[in-house]
Amino acid sequence: MQLSKKLTYQLKNSEIKPILTHFLSTQEQTFLATQKKVDVVFSSTYPQEERKRAWMNPGTSLLDFSICLLEVTLQDKTEDVSHRDVLGAIMSLSIDREHIGDIIIEDGIYLLIEKEVQHTIMQNLTSIKHTSVHLQEQPLSLLHSMDVNMYQDAQITISSMRLDTIISRIIRSSRTKAQEFIAFKNVKVNGMIQKKPDYILQPNDVISIYKHGRVIIQDIVHTTKKEQLVLQIKKTK
Repeated sequence: MQLSKKLTYQLKNSEIKPILTHFLSTQEQTFLATQKKVDVVFSSTYPQEERKRAWMNPGTSLLDFSICLLEVTLQDKTEDVSHRDVLGAIMSLSIDREHIGDIIIEDGIYLLIEKEVQHTIMQNLTSIKHTSVHLQEQPLSLLHSMDVNMYQDAQITISSMRLDTIISRIIRSSRTKAQEFIAFKNVKVNGMIQKKPDYILQPNDVISIYKHGRVIIQDIVHTTKKEQLVLQIKKTK
């Protein structure tokens, strides 16, 4: 798989000293786990954690993954806030995705972030979507008492399994806009940037869409009389 230059550099330097990565995608985690020359220990903040940090060649020292949990309270309790809204608000502060872990929307909104960006987020994240927000740090142990499910089931009707067709439905835009979105390297399939709009998706493929979260392709439920496909998906809340 294609690794970021930063991760490749860290992997090489881990031969000299212990390295703590930023938050990694599941594909990056899989790659590191297969590196026989590197001892890798991943964070395990809570059982369902998807985006993890990793120590490479940590030795025998006590590991601190430098992760904190922020609870987000909306001033307007009726505001319907999604994973996309939260991620977009954080990234608008010029904070890269690699500094942000899981975004949990489950009887509240919770953010896993690197401690290095905690101050910036707490000082500057004042609103999400159309409502003001209040942030408060919570102990990581809080997550162990929660039944976390970051995905919600949905169905979309599409004309084909082409990437641009499915992206247009997910971002609620035209197919032309979806193709531009793909061309600007804003879409990953199974952890790798996919620039081909006619790429055919398969069941269990995971699509990561910049500022729109993730979508897991499941099964074609049925075909309509007009030969449209009804596709079952899971998408981040």
